Parts: sequence; C-alpha cells; structure tokens
Amino acid sequence: MKSNFRYVIREARPGDLGAIEELSGLLDTMNLPRDTVLLRRLLEKSQRSFRREIGDSDEGEYVFVLEDRRRGAVIGTSLIIARHGTVGVPHFFMEMETEARHSDVPPRDFQHRILKLGYTTDGPTEVGGLILHPDYRRAPEGLGMQISYVRFNFISRHPERFQKEVLAELLSPLDEQGKNLFWEVYGRKFTGLDYREADRLSITDKRFILSLFPQSPLYLTMFPEKIQRLLGEVAPGARGARRLLEKIGLLPLNQVDPFDGGPYFGAPMRDVTLIRKTVIRPLRPVVPEMESASPALLSFESDAGFRALCAPALLDDAFVAVAPQACRALDAPEGAMITVTPIP
Repeated sequence: MKSNFRYVIREARPGDLGAIEELSGLLDTMNLPRDTVLLRRLLEKSQRSFRREIGDSDEGEYVFVLEDRRRGAVIGTSLIIARHGTVGVPHFFMEMETEARHSDVPPRDFQHRILKLGYTTDGPTEVGGLILHPDYRRAPEGLGMQISYVRFNFISRHPERFQKEVLAELLSPLDEQGKNLFWEVYGRKFTGLDYREADRLSITDKRFILSLFPQSPLYLTMFPEKIQRLLGEVAPGARGARRLLEKIGLLPLNQVDPFDGGPYFGAPMRDVTLIRKTVIRPLRPVVPEMESASPALLSFESDAGFRALCAPALLDDAFVAVAPQACRALDAPEGAMITVTPIP
C-alpha cells in the first residue's frame, strides 16, 4: 500500500450530494439509493450523527467519503447504520436451514434446503454503502480497503454508539437485463412490485413484507436450479468487498436478503480483528526511525469534523508518530488523540 497523502477520507457533507448521487448510480442499493430526496435526508442525518445532535445514538447513520485531493473529487463512499432493525423499521432476513427426509419404501434420502422469513426489532450495527469509482479500483493505495476499513476505525473510537454485533449485506448477481432472478420468481409474485419499487418502498415502510410475504417455509427444491445455485452467492462486483470482510473476521450468517437473495455476513464486534487492534494514541512529532514504520489507517476528529487517511506510522504504548505531511492532511496538531488501525 502506497501513501502519498493524495487521498483523504472525511465525513460526508450536504455539498457532496451531487457526487454521491453519481456514485450511488453504480449500485443503487437501499442503503445508498440514487434518489436525490432520500440522499439529501441521509446526508443531513449523517451530519447530525457525527455532531451527536441525534438524541438516541441507536438512530445514528454515518456516511464517509473518499476524496481525491488533487482533483477535489469525491471518488468513494461507505456508511454505518448504528442499529439496523428497530421497532419502527425491523430488520428482515431469510434463514437458510436444511431438512432431512427419509423413506424406507421406496428407499430415499433427501437433504432439502429451506428458507424461513424472520425479523428482529433489536438489530445489529450494519456497515454498507461501499462504492469506489471504477477508475480508482486498481490504484496501488488500496482505496477500496481504506474506505471499507474506516468504518471499523470509527466504531473503535465510539463503541458506545454501536451495537455488540455487526452485519454486512452483499449484493447478489443480476442477469443480463439487470434483473434479480430470485426476486422475479419469488418477491414479484407475492407483492406485484418490481425489485426497484420494493427496494424503494422498504426504505421508508417495511410493513408490506409481513403483510404479503409467505410466512411458511420455502423449499428451494421448488425453485429453478439456476436460482438455487445463485441464492447466497455474491455479485462479481462485490467479491472484493467479501474478501475484505472475511479477512477481518466477518463470516456468512446462513441468512439471505428477502429481496435479492444476497448473503449476510456478520460477527460480534469483539471478534472483528480491526476493532481489536485499533488503539487511540497522542500524536508525537516525527522521529528519525520512520523507515521502520508500518502502514495504518489514522483518524482525527475536531470541530472541523472527522478525517482519516492511510500512512506509515510508528506505534507504541505511549504515542503514534507519522510524517509531517500526514499531520497536515489530517489537520491534526501535536498531542492530538489519533485513532490508529494497523493495516493487516
């Protein structure tokens, strides 16, 4: 991972709306829809969340942007939802189970995969909204990793704002026409809605899921074989995100999204390696031994907001030392408390 301090991660601002809307068009997910009104509300809520102006921290939502300082352009996003699943807006999922069936006459044994609709009103923290502009996906700085891992750096600094479990939903594959095949054979038939309509509606009102979706178990044997193979699979564009999550301890939960059949990954916060290894240290002036520094994700918060970047750092029990250019990019003075996440 190279560090030239060209790229900085910061909290999103209302003025980023146009850039984020353009990025959201690359995925157009429920967490980050390409919808001006919904995105404006999200950015306003994010700003209040960072400033701790939301009364209940469980309602916080935090949007991060990756900025190319040379071009002055927002090139990536990610977000944290403090609690995904409340009394007002439950978190829905489909549990994947296996049922064994046996017959003596005729002699038969079957292992059936079953889906059961479930929900919780006391949900986990969710990480999502991960988008990186295609032009930057092969940059040597590992920009996708940076904008993904910054969420865990922030959670480590403010554990009181988040839940004890963390969840991530990964997108499932689409067909050549951009349709989700699981929704076409399941959700559309029970709701009369196309995928985008249902996805948009669920952002503000999820009651139709309980009202219209079947409550009885679904036997995957009844689905076309292609659908059975795709269920729980990750879209090609999300495979990198999956590798990053697995690398830090988030594992498949045997659950899929009721809309697109995409898999859920999760873990207790205590088991996420990035969170366990993150520390907070005062910033010390650069020292001569910087050639032995190791790469780390560094963040600092001030009245100007949250900022983070990747840079070589010397870390011990008493301080963290970084290059003067990194201090300036973070806008962090000597002695400032820096959140340090070593890069695995």
